[in-house]
Amino acid sequence: MIAWAFGALFLLRTLGVAAQCPHNPTVTPNNLIFCPNAGSDTLWTQSYQAYQWYKDGVLQPGDTFQYRRVTHLDAGSMFSVDATLNGCTERSPQVPVDGWVFLLPVVATDGLQFPLCVGDTLRLRLLPPYTIHIQWTNGGVPIPGATDDTLLVTTDGDYSVSGAPEICPNFNQQLGVTLSYRFLPCSSGWDGNETSKHPPSTWVPNPLQGERLHLLGADPEEAIEVKVLDPLGRCILHKVLPAGTSTLEWTNEAKTNPAAHGFYTIVWTQDLRTRTQRLIVQNR
Repeated sequence: MIAWAFGALFLLRTLGVAAQCPHNPTVTPNNLIFCPNAGSDTLWTQSYQAYQWYKDGVLQPGDTFQYRRVTHLDAGSMFSVDATLNGCTERSPQVPVDGWVFLLPVVATDGLQFPLCVGDTLRLRLLPPYTIHIQWTNGGVPIPGATDDTLLVTTDGDYSVSGAPEICPNFNQQLGVTLSYRFLPCSSGWDGNETSKHPPSTWVPNPLQGERLHLLGADPEEAIEVKVLDPLGRCILHKVLPAGTSTLEWTNEAKTNPAAHGFYTIVWTQDLRTRTQRLIVQNR
């Protein structure tokens, strides 16, 4: 038995295999996660006589200190260190260095319709993880007190927002786009009392699938001034129909030809009375 033990020891020495060192180095912290564009941090091991750091198993020349500086550029890599004590070198287990990754900010809308009418309320909500340091703007100017995730919009404006994730409070991100809204005077009827001379009128067909609109219930003795507004409230057609005419040819009159698929608003005036109607266009 003794002869066998001496033989085994001789064989280990002959093959160059040494017994494990009496020390067991480790690296801390072992859960380092960087925020985007963050600065740097430090990996440490215990106090020994000599050190050599490795990144993803590859020796790092010059990294021979008790610590190793890492940045967000090292995210996704594994680090370990050789620690030498009394001539015996032992390598630590690897520890990861990672980084937080966030999607671009997103705003959800509730109450959006085409067109938006005066009196409508549009709710804008900045979605997680952007939950702190929120600031809504209109035309690039911060809206006083608008620092919650939700903004109620009732007036014309060009809105945007910025915020940061709670876990990375210094990572403040802009929405990157402008949300433009226009509220139109979408009255539901004539702006005066209804009389037998001015019965309710409406444009047909609605939805529109061609290029011709006809106003039912029009007063044949009065001219009709017509405006068609696109979903952003821009006037794309302005025409005065003479008395006795109640048909509008979109093909001949509109700046957009033919009518593009979408939601429009028709505003028309007859006998000093104005009415507004929403129009769906289903042309392809």
